[in-house]
Amino acid sequence: MNDLERQIANLPIPQVSPELDTRISMLFRTHERPDTEQDCFHDSVDTSSIEPLRIRRNPRMTQMLIRFSFVTSAIVLIALTVFLTSDIGIQPVAFGQVKDSVGQVETVSYMCVATSSKLEAKGDEPSEELELPFVTRADIQERVNFLQTKLKANENSEWQRAELNAELRAIQPLLAEGAPNLSLLCWQRISGRDRMRTETVFPKEVAVKLSIFNGREGRHIGRDDEQKQFYILNTFEVANGTESQKLPDGTANFFDDILSIPEKDAERLPEKVIDGKTVIGFAIKFGETLSKTYWVDKDSRLPVRIEELASDGVFLTQTVSTAFSYDAQLDAAIFDVKTPEGFEEHELQTTAAPYSKEALEE
Repeated sequence: MNDLERQIANLPIPQVSPELDTRISMLFRTHERPDTEQDCFHDSVDTSSIEPLRIRRNPRMTQMLIRFSFVTSAIVLIALTVFLTSDIGIQPVAFGQVKDSVGQVETVSYMCVATSSKLEAKGDEPSEELELPFVTRADIQERVNFLQTKLKANENSEWQRAELNAELRAIQPLLAEGAPNLSLLCWQRISGRDRMRTETVFPKEVAVKLSIFNGREGRHIGRDDEQKQFYILNTFEVANGTESQKLPDGTANFFDDILSIPEKDAERLPEKVIDGKTVIGFAIKFGETLSKTYWVDKDSRLPVRIEELASDGVFLTQTVSTAFSYDAQLDAAIFDVKTPEGFEEHELQTTAAPYSKEALEE
């Protein structure tokens, strides 16, 4: 029995009152035919044997008629409610609901891909000759070949195949002529608010290809498994002449980035379909040089794609986060921050200045 049938079965049956009984009897009363109509039967039928048609009132029949009336009304009301809420959209998804859904998530994994394009010089201003460590087409092709080989091997779990396919779809278009330059590709895995793992695929030359922040252990580390190098990372932020330790790097904090956005700052965008899902967009501007668009699944109210645009006056960088997986079981071992046996240990200290328009202009 489905929900509609249960609702219908539970509808109360009104008690039959004398007034309702009289009204139903009047509706089904049979009047005697006029003599003129009865005369047409005289030649062929002995009308003396025909008794007037009577409808006897049956209490059970009365209850069935009442139930039928209520069932019909209920179906009409339910259909009207579904139509109004689905087609007209009386209760659209609000960004506050997105924040509520994100706040209930325990784990999340996703891929970040950053591409950059050089901006045209404005007016007579000369274009700065600034070179960024972009990923070469040869490196992208090598990675494409690796991913295709892994997929053909059929040695991966379902979620591993999904991630391999997602990465392949993201980098293959970057081999085309005129495609933007790839500057970063990494995977983020977050558990709760205190453990985060970043696996960097590109650029290949980065010293720390794997970084792990574990708030439970109070440690932020980096690891190079190929070279057997282990780094203890200490990041400090200097603001107004005061230096304070910053753990972890806030730019990678998926939860705080969303939960800290005021609902009034999120501009709702029209619906569209991404990977077969109907999504709703919310655009947020952070000053003149940074903006983000969150594409949210209409049912789960969780992001399925996040687009970030940032400009430094020379390059326009787009960072796209996709391939989201929520509340999957993440092994605690992948957040281990202990120094593995046989690794050479180093301690690194970096200083980060807070983002500001003034800092970019300098």
